[in-house]
Amino acid sequence: MSCVVAYDSGNGTIYLASDSIGIDGNDYVIRKDKKVFIKDGVGFGFVGSFRIGQILRSIFKVPKKKENQSDYDYMCSTFIDSLYKCLKSKGFDPGEKNELGEMEFLVAYNGKIYHILCDFQVAIYDTPYMSIGAGGRYALGYLWGCSGSNFPVEDKVRLALECSSSFSAAVKAPFEVIKVKKYKKQTDCVE
Repeated sequence: MSCVVAYDSGNGTIYLASDSIGIDGNDYVIRKDKKVFIKDGVGFGFVGSFRIGQILRSIFKVPKKKENQSDYDYMCSTFIDSLYKCLKSKGFDPGEKNELGEMEFLVAYNGKIYHILCDFQVAIYDTPYMSIGAGGRYALGYLWGCSGSNFPVEDKVRLALECSSSFSAAVKAPFEVIKVKKYKKQTDCVE
């Protein structure tokens, strides 16, 4: 099920990082289709179903935020409502947990990290980092241990994935790291 890490640098940039493994029972392959990407100024990092990741990347349209809507309210309503409709239109029944049981992803939106779970709840945390997937707890432990250090953020997320791959058979290199910059308007560019 892999590992995805998000880290808030504190300067408006969120780092998203992932491994590259695809697992089917006892078998695995290294996938070239990345688990972290930027779409319409929003960063995504998914674990579980690659099909849901493909829908997020290629089909899902990031909705516009309503005027005077807080970022959190936008994520909990406008964003999730649009995601729900998109998944349903592609044959996933959001009411059936067995179909979406493996859906979990991190979203870097407007300088904050949001955790979307299979029941469509939107979680935000009081730490500047989060990690999900089978190796997520190992990565979280590493990030907690180095959170006060002066290591560059990119090194922190890479080492968190390396730590995770040392203890979880479900996490494997190569690792991908992207930066998602905070933006003023939904149309602004990011790296």
